[in-house]
Amino acid sequence: MSETSLSDLDPEQLRKLLSVAEEPDARVSPKEIPSSDCPGLSETSPQPGSWIDQYRILERLGEGGMAIVYLAEQQYPVHRNVALKLIKPGMNSRQVIARFEMERQTLTLLNHPNIANIFDAGTTKNGLPYFVMEYVKGLPITDYCDHHKLTIEDRLRLFMQVCQAIYHAHQKGIIHRDIKPSNILVTVENDQAVPKIIDFGIAKAIAQPLTKRTVATEDSQLLGTPEYMSPEQADAGSDDVDTRSDVYSLGVLLYVLITGCLPFDSDTLREGGVEHFRRMMRETDPKTPSARLTTLGEEAAVIAQNRRMEIPNLVKHLRKELEWIPLKAMRKERVERYHSASELSDDIKNYLEGAPLTAAPATIGYRLKKFVRRHKSLVGGAAAVLVVSFSVMIVSLLFNWHQARTLREARLVTDYFYHGVLKPIYEQQDRKTAQEILDNAVKNLNLEFKTGKFKDYPRAEAQIREHLGHAYLWGLKDYEAAEVQFKHFLRTHPEPGHKREGWNALGMAYFGQGRYQEAATELERGVERLRRSGKDEDWHNLVWRNLANVYMAQGRYEEAERLMLETRKRHFKDPNDDPFGILARIYQEQGRYDKAEHEFLRTMAVKKKQGLSTAGTMTDLARFYTDQERYEEAEKYLLAAVKSRRLILGDLHPHTLESLNTLIALYEAWSKPEQANQWRAKLPQTAPEASP
Repeated sequence: MSETSLSDLDPEQLRKLLSVAEEPDARVSPKEIPSSDCPGLSETSPQPGSWIDQYRILERLGEGGMAIVYLAEQQYPVHRNVALKLIKPGMNSRQVIARFEMERQTLTLLNHPNIANIFDAGTTKNGLPYFVMEYVKGLPITDYCDHHKLTIEDRLRLFMQVCQAIYHAHQKGIIHRDIKPSNILVTVENDQAVPKIIDFGIAKAIAQPLTKRTVATEDSQLLGTPEYMSPEQADAGSDDVDTRSDVYSLGVLLYVLITGCLPFDSDTLREGGVEHFRRMMRETDPKTPSARLTTLGEEAAVIAQNRRMEIPNLVKHLRKELEWIPLKAMRKERVERYHSASELSDDIKNYLEGAPLTAAPATIGYRLKKFVRRHKSLVGGAAAVLVVSFSVMIVSLLFNWHQARTLREARLVTDYFYHGVLKPIYEQQDRKTAQEILDNAVKNLNLEFKTGKFKDYPRAEAQIREHLGHAYLWGLKDYEAAEVQFKHFLRTHPEPGHKREGWNALGMAYFGQGRYQEAATELERGVERLRRSGKDEDWHNLVWRNLANVYMAQGRYEEAERLMLETRKRHFKDPNDDPFGILARIYQEQGRYDKAEHEFLRTMAVKKKQGLSTAGTMTDLARFYTDQERYEEAEKYLLAAVKSRRLILGDLHPHTLESLNTLIALYEAWSKPEQANQWRAKLPQTAPEASP
C-alpha cells in the first residue's frame, strides 16, 4: 500500500498538519490516528510527554507522505514551542542528515519577517531524522483568505509579501522547490495578517532520484507537489531548477488565490502516471483564470462570495490584465516568465496602481488605454474608456501590419486618437456621454480629412471609420451614425478584399433602422461577392444568417428557409450541428409549429453538446410554448433560463432581463398575477433596456 502524500490532504488536514487551531477540539490527538496510518512507526513513534533530545513532545499535529509533525516544547537554550518534523523510515537517514546539515548552514543566512526559521536537525535514538522549525500558529494562505473573505486586492497585497520573502531567499542562493498553500501559513501580528513561509530546504534535503514507482508513492519524491511544480522540475527532479521554478509555483499559487481552483485538475494531472503528468506539464497550457472559473458550475458562486463578488463581476475582474500575471509566471519556457519573484511582485503593484503591466502586450494601444484609465476623472468617466477601447483595437491592428507604410499609417492613427479624441477631452474637464465623445471624434476626423492628411493613406482612415461605425452600431445602437461611418469605410478602403465587414455591417445598420429592402440589397451584394471568391466559409455563414433574418422580417420565409438550409449544407459537416436556431423562428412565423418545436429542441441539444449556453434558446422556446398556451412547459424552461443567466451574467445584464420579462409575460398570459408580481419585484429599479 502506497503512502499518502502531503498534496493528497484536504485544507483542513493540512492546517492540522502544520499549525494548531485556536479551538481545543480541533486538535488532532494521537489516539484519533490509528497506528495503521503510519506503517512501520507503531513502535517508534513518540507519544505526548516523551522526549527527542531537548524537545518534549506535546501532541501530534498530523502526518504526510514523508513525515509526521509534532508540536513540541524546547527546554534549552531557550524555552519555546516548536514544530518538530520527524521523517519516516526509509528516507536514508545518513544521506538525509548530511544533506540537510549543508542546507541548514545556508538557511542561517535567511532573515525575513515572512520566512519561518529552521532551528535544528538531528536523529532520534532509533535513527530517524528530524527537523525543528519555528512553530507558526496560522492557516494556509488560501484557507485564511477564504475564511476572512478577502477581496482580490487584499489577496494580491498578501501575496506580494510572499513574493518578497521568496526573492530574499533567492538573493541568498536558496530555492524553496515546494511553494504551495500549506507551506505558507498566515498568522496575525499586531492585528495585521502576516504570511510565513515554512519548509525552506527540507524538500532538497530529502530528495531522492526518481524511480519507476507509482505516482501515489512518488508524489513525495518529485521534489515538490505536482499541482504546483514547474515543467523543468517535473522533468529533471532537482538537477535542473533555478529561481524561475519558484516563480512558476508562485504563479500557480496566485492563480488559486484569485480563482479558487487549480489551473489543472488534480485527478486529470495524476490519472496516467508520472509520464502523463510530465507530458501535461510540458505540452498543455492552462486555461485563463476567467475561462477556468466559468467551468466550475455552482462551485463558482461560493468562490465569488469568498471574494465578496458575484460571478459575472469576478469573471470580468479576472479577464485580461489580472489573468495576464499568473499566466506569464507559468510560461512553459523559463525565459518567458518573470525573471524574479520581485519582478512578479512589481507587476502586481502595477496592476493595483493602474500602471502598465510587464505581462501585457507591448503595444502603444495598451499604454494609451492605461493612460485613460488612470485619468478617467479627467477624460469624462467610463464613457471615454469605451471609446478609447475601440481606438486601441485600431492602433494594435495598424502596428501588426508588416508593410513599408506601417510606421506612417500607425503615426497617423495615433495622432488622430491623441489630438482628435484624448486631448480635447482631457482639456475640458466636464463629464461627457459616450454619444458626445463619438460625435466629437467623428467631427475631428472630418476636419483632418479636409486638410488632406489622409490623402495618401486611405487605409488608415478606413480602419478608423470602421471601428467608429462599430461603436455606433453595437455600443450605442445609433444606426444612422453607424451607416455614415460604414459608407465612408467602403468608399475609402483601397483593398476590395477587406470590405466584406463593411457590407455586412452596413446591412445591419439598415436593418436596425427598419430599412429592410436596403439591408437585403447590401447583404445580397456581400453574399454575391463571397460566392465569387469561394473563400471564407465563416463569413458566408455570418452574412447568410444576417440575410435570413432580414428576409424573415420582410415576410420572405421561403427564401429565408432556403438560405439557412444551404448555409447548413455548406458550413457544417453534419447539417444537424447548426447551433443558431434561425430555422426554428422561421417555421414559427410560418405557423409550422411541429417543425419549429423540433428545431428549438434540436438547437438546444446541439448547444449542450458543444458546451454553449442554452438560456437564449430556452427563452425562445418558452415564448413559443406560451403562444401555444403550453404554460407549464414554458415555465419549466423559463425558470431554468432565468437561473442560468442570473448566475452567469448577473441580474442587470440585458439577456437576464429579457428572460425575466418573458417569465413575467408568461404568468400574465397564464392568469397568474401573483407570480407575475413576485418576479416583477425582482426587476432592478433602474435597469438597462433588455435586448430583443
